[in-house]
Amino acid sequence: MFTKPTFAFLDELAAHNRRDWFEANKARYEALVREPALKFIAAMAPELARFAPHFRADPRKLGGSLMRVYRDTRFARDKTPYKTNPPRGYAADHPAIGDLKRKDFIGLAPLSRQETLGTGLVKRTAKQFAAAAPFMAFLCEAVGVQY
Repeated sequence: MFTKPTFAFLDELAAHNRRDWFEANKARYEALVREPALKFIAAMAPELARFAPHFRADPRKLGGSLMRVYRDTRFARDKTPYKTNPPRGYAADHPAIGDLKRKDFIGLAPLSRQETLGTGLVKRTAKQFAAAAPFMAFLCEAVGVQY
C-alpha cells in the first residue's frame, strides 16, 4: 500500500504547499497517496466490521472515508468577541468545563514511517482501533449513535 515514495511525495508537498505545484504533481498524488489510501481503507473494512459493525470503511474516491486533500481556507475561526454556546447546565467553574466545551475528541497512536510500510499496517491499525473501542462506544452512546 504505502511506500517510501508516498512519504517522499508528502515531504515535497509540505515543502511546496501551493496549488500550482500540486496541480503539476497531481498524477503523483493519485498514484502515491490517494490510491494506496483507498486500498488501505478497503483492507480495513473487514477488520473494522469485527468490533465496530456500524462504522464503515468506504473506499470510494468521492464521498467515502478518505478526506479530501484540499483545505477549505474560506472560513476562519469565529472572530466574535463572546462565546454564545457554553455547555448548558454546568457551572462555569466546573472542574471538567474544558472537556465539556470540546466539540470533538481524537485518539492518537503514533506510527513511524517504517511501521506504515509493508504488510502489517492493516493488522496493527485494527489492533489499535480495537483498543479504543470502549472509548468509542462511550462517545457513541453519549451522542445516541450505534457503535
